[in-house]
Amino acid sequence: MVQKSFYIWPKKLKTPKKHLYLHQFISMKIMRQFSVLDKETEELIDEIPIPDFSLEEVKKIIKPSQYDLNLYDCYKITGCLKEYFESIGFCFDTDNKLYFLCCYKIHE
Repeated sequence: MVQKSFYIWPKKLKTPKKHLYLHQFISMKIMRQFSVLDKETEELIDEIPIPDFSLEEVKKIIKPSQYDLNLYDCYKITGCLKEYFESIGFCFDTDNKLYFLCCYKIHE
């Protein structure tokens, strides 16, 4: 599932003739994924998209700081977070791999 976040900020555009003040609405689409790293080498070996990501459900488990309410940081998949994703059908080989919940911006 692609999540949309909206940001608003004024942008001052200067032209030789006049000054324009515009408020631009910027839409940013975010895709959630698991970044999978080899446990020994810590090299990225896979990226697994999360098609039906529920931000609110995951926020109940992670309890993010006030600075990361939309979970833009990466979070290691362990404990209750691992159990949650396993309950919705994901499998993790934590003996050989490290898994992180990450996101990236989709450019249109």
